[in-house]
Amino acid sequence: MVCMAFTACKENDIMLFDLEETGVYFQGYWNSNNAVGGMWRYNTSSYYTTSRFSFSRVPIEVTDTMLFATVRTMGKVKNYPRTVKILVDQDSTTAVNGVHYSIDLSSVVIPPGESETHVRVRFNRTTNLRRDTVRLELKLEESEHFKIFMTEQKGSSVYSSTGGTISADRFRFYVSDIYSQPMGWRSGEWGAWSPEKQLFVQEVLGWEPERFDVALSGSAAVIALRLRAELQRLADAGTPMREINGDFMQLGNAYLVDYSAYD
Repeated sequence: MVCMAFTACKENDIMLFDLEETGVYFQGYWNSNNAVGGMWRYNTSSYYTTSRFSFSRVPIEVTDTMLFATVRTMGKVKNYPRTVKILVDQDSTTAVNGVHYSIDLSSVVIPPGESETHVRVRFNRTTNLRRDTVRLELKLEESEHFKIFMTEQKGSSVYSSTGGTISADRFRFYVSDIYSQPMGWRSGEWGAWSPEKQLFVQEVLGWEPERFDVALSGSAAVIALRLRAELQRLADAGTPMREINGDFMQLGNAYLVDYSAYD
């Protein structure tokens, strides 16, 4: 028998299991060095079973991203491949397979001689992510090779840590493309902020989201003229730019686009 203290906060909380049996659990981790007085002291790991990602912090050209959930094993390492059984918990999932994400759960295998693997999920940048955060919840199931010994674990490798626990048999992804008004947004020249307008500005100017954090007071008017020229070109071509509610995209009062042809 072997002692494991995944959720222990005191000595009598220790869990026991037989080394001849093998278990499986989710556990992503970050390693860090701890030092006292400038001298190295010990390594610690912080664990997680939740992953959050927002497309709003990457260039608009990015249409998808690959996220990972780490699966680790308990017990002896084997010299043959072992399949891990994972299901999507439909009751707790709002993401739609084939729309928001794609995943191949039939290929999750612990390779020979290894004690962990990664579940890969590709998330797509869909338009509804600008308003809603979707959730994908994966759940481990017992299988031919693995048992589920625990549903919770500590969030740190430090035994004396008093922090809360995290899930062990479930991994949750939260994905969005939700924007918030940047501090550098110039409403006087560019009009009221909206996610659609910010994306339009980024596309016209070739900006990444972080560019709005730079002081723009001296160039806001020049930018507004450039935006108006592009909006007017689209309107004159019969393809006016619209907000999500259907209104024509407009700028500040001194830089209004002429949409009179649509009256």
